[in-house]
Amino acid sequence: MTIARKTTEVKYVRKIRFITYPAGRYDPNTSYVCTEAAGPFVEQEGQYYAMYKQGTWLGSSIGRTPKEDYAQYGSDATWRLMDKYKALIVEMFFADYAKLGSAIFLGDYMFSQYGVKNGVQSNEYQNFNPDNIDLFRPNVFIDWLNGYIEAANCKINGEINSRKGSIGGFEIGYNRIGISEGISGNNDGMFLYPNVLGFNNGNKQVLVGPFSNLGYEALARFQDTVSSSFSKYGVLFNITGGYKNFAFSGKGDGVLNGLMTGYKLWLVTSRNGNSLLTIDKIEDNTLIYNCAHNSAYISLPTINAIQSALNIGSSENFGIIYTVVSFPKSTYGSRVYGKSTEFSSSSYPELFNQNGDTISFVTLNKGASLRFYIGRDNGQYIAFQC
Repeated sequence: MTIARKTTEVKYVRKIRFITYPAGRYDPNTSYVCTEAAGPFVEQEGQYYAMYKQGTWLGSSIGRTPKEDYAQYGSDATWRLMDKYKALIVEMFFADYAKLGSAIFLGDYMFSQYGVKNGVQSNEYQNFNPDNIDLFRPNVFIDWLNGYIEAANCKINGEINSRKGSIGGFEIGYNRIGISEGISGNNDGMFLYPNVLGFNNGNKQVLVGPFSNLGYEALARFQDTVSSSFSKYGVLFNITGGYKNFAFSGKGDGVLNGLMTGYKLWLVTSRNGNSLLTIDKIEDNTLIYNCAHNSAYISLPTINAIQSALNIGSSENFGIIYTVVSFPKSTYGSRVYGKSTEFSSSSYPELFNQNGDTISFVTLNKGASLRFYIGRDNGQYIAFQC
């Protein structure tokens, strides 16, 4: 049986650490607020006074200064004289042109002791004027009131979020880098928008990107209407050194108001007589054949040769015009073979004459030329003379 019970309540009191913070020179028109956790301290006539009583102090309303308040009420004053060691520590932050290392403090500003004056390096920081920064431009300048920073050099490893400005001469504007109104305007220079990269120079313009204001889609546009006594090029290629070298490759039509041609010389010479030479690599649409031996015959291109030349897959349909020309100085005439007893592999096209009959070859007379259509339709590799 329980005779008595005693319950003890334990109360924990959390002691708040009081912090004094600098509030500049005393101003009778400024409201100073002291809370349980923090209070301001100010400078007045070379002395420093800390506000320790909770409440709001407005000197113009109360009618006395911190110095007068302390002189009248002493240890019970709202403002109390700070210890000397504290005053010595903060004095360098309150005094005009106070110096900490190479940093100078002036009101709301902090700036470097070193900078540029009249275009040369200088340490005459006394000439600093935030309203005319060119009198002395510090290497580092911070306006704490307005949140402005200027530095001669800066390295940032984190994130930068800027709405406007310039980098290396490139203007930063809303949603762009480079000149404004670059796409349709007359400003010269480079511009980068989320969907287009462009360059302007007088009547020359280059646009690259998914942007289009032409009424049709164009991923790239090159324009040059400037009169010139020199040759002009829209695009230049120099692609060499690979097993196959494609200056361009892809799908789609080509339309050009001008000459479009190739000029590579593809000359093949027979190796010996009574032989069949397989064309397993295409270097041009026209083959010049120098038949220097009797009965030295050649084939139409293999399917692999055409697929490699066109950069297409094994199931893609195609159609090309292919010409074989007998070199004028050939010693003999020859034959051009398709799939036949001599070339029985399915790598060779099935050859048809103009009547639709399957044939093995077409005779290539000395000095003559033959023109073929070669294509693949639903897996059938065919050729016919045209």
